Amino acid sequence: MTEVYCSTGTLTFKDWNFIMDGKPLRIFSGTMHYFRVVPAYWRDRFRKMRACGLNTVETYVPWNLHEEYPGEFNYSGILDVGEFIRQAGEEGLFVIFRPGPYICAEWDWGGMPSWLLKDPDIKVRSNYPPYVEAVRRFYNDLIPRITDLQRSNGGPIIAVQVENEFGSYSTEVDHLHTIREVGQEVMTFQDALPTANFPSMEDGSKLFRMIREWSPEFPLMVMEFWPGWFDHWGQPHKGLDIPAFEACLSGVLDAGGSFNMYMFHGGTNFGFMAGANYFEGSHYKPDVTSYDYDAPLSEAGDITPKYMRAREIILEKGLKPQGITSLPEIPPNLPKKAYGKIAVSQYLDFRTILSLMTPITSTEPALMENLDYHQGYGQCFGYILYQAEIQAGTELSFTDIPKDRAQVFVNGEEKAVLDWLSTDKKINLGQISGRNKGIVIVNNYNLGRYWKVWPTRTLYIPAPLLKQGQNEHESCGTLNFLDAPLLGEKVVTKEVDSACYPTESV
Repeated sequence: MTEVYCSTGTLTFKDWNFIMDGKPLRIFSGTMHYFRVVPAYWRDRFRKMRACGLNTVETYVPWNLHEEYPGEFNYSGILDVGEFIRQAGEEGLFVIFRPGPYICAEWDWGGMPSWLLKDPDIKVRSNYPPYVEAVRRFYNDLIPRITDLQRSNGGPIIAVQVENEFGSYSTEVDHLHTIREVGQEVMTFQDALPTANFPSMEDGSKLFRMIREWSPEFPLMVMEFWPGWFDHWGQPHKGLDIPAFEACLSGVLDAGGSFNMYMFHGGTNFGFMAGANYFEGSHYKPDVTSYDYDAPLSEAGDITPKYMRAREIILEKGLKPQGITSLPEIPPNLPKKAYGKIAVSQYLDFRTILSLMTPITSTEPALMENLDYHQGYGQCFGYILYQAEIQAGTELSFTDIPKDRAQVFVNGEEKAVLDWLSTDKKINLGQISGRNKGIVIVNNYNLGRYWKVWPTRTLYIPAPLLKQGQNEHESCGTLNFLDAPLLGEKVVTKEVDSACYPTESV
């Protein structure tokens, strides 16, 4: 690196150290996404972070939920990012703010809104003018809401990320400069700092050497230290074993580094927000509703053995050298309740639901985002039913296999399912297919998807979503309320994302 910039922001660096208020600062951070945890539990999670020795929380920002349709912004309830940041500061945590606009995060389309696809020429994550203008509108609404929460204004935000994982997508470096300039129009931050992502010191040592070769000034920062991994439908529940986890955490601290543990608390992919992964030469891999991540705090925010080991290591190797010899008491786990089996006595059947809908007529199937709906911007999430009259025949043929999943109904009765692993494009209209996949809605809140395939067998219901007395739920059959999750038998490995994907349809 021929030129190294000088840090002049509130958070600066010198001689491999971060500097805050004229003193060295080592960042011990954990990721928790406000949009994956109900607001009533934010403080509980913050306090457990502090009790583990962390001094910072990191979060992404999901553009697709904050601006579901162009110019229509939402920051209420679970999307109140400003309140999330304020509470973090009140609980003694700094904040690393990652506003995307692309966030990955195993989130639907990486957090980008579907209406961008209404433009047939759209080139996302580039300097394509309509895309840049859409980002500018979003930032112009988002950033003023958190400007006063920057460290320079007395708030807890100490660092901001520009874009996300861009090098694995594009080499258009000019776009990074554009995103930075758009952000700087409404927010104060300086140039970017090189950081590393890794789950083991075998990779980490190489990346740390690279950063040191670039400059003797740059601090060593692991922006994403993965203590576990996320799950895909049809794969085992994944986990990083504790010896591998503690070896990496110890290695980072022994090297004098700072870290952000992604995830420290994963939470839940509520609604239709669980994304999917696809890499060249691999299968389409849909993500499950649980974002437990085998993280130090479980999906329900409970203390795990990994949490306890992290606490011991951070105290011994990270805090005691700074003269800090004790940590706050660990808050108790929140109570769980097994209500047992509850029969659903009233529900709307498929035909009744269809009778309540206003159909859209089209001469050919339209993509979800191209439907003549919501000022022409289509539908962002959920299901689309394509309906046509067929006069005769016993076999239905498709021109291609679906990219994800399609259910086929004849006269309201499910006859077949085609998915990305199907090999036959033909369907016998006389067969009957079982119902085994769907969503559960409780008191108008979509808990997320369920599916008969492994690993996940349960959906998490945070207590604040329930109420005393009668609760409304949309599903049929019997619901069984347990006091512990069924995430599947854990395959504990020394490397993340090592599980294979099924080669037959599920």
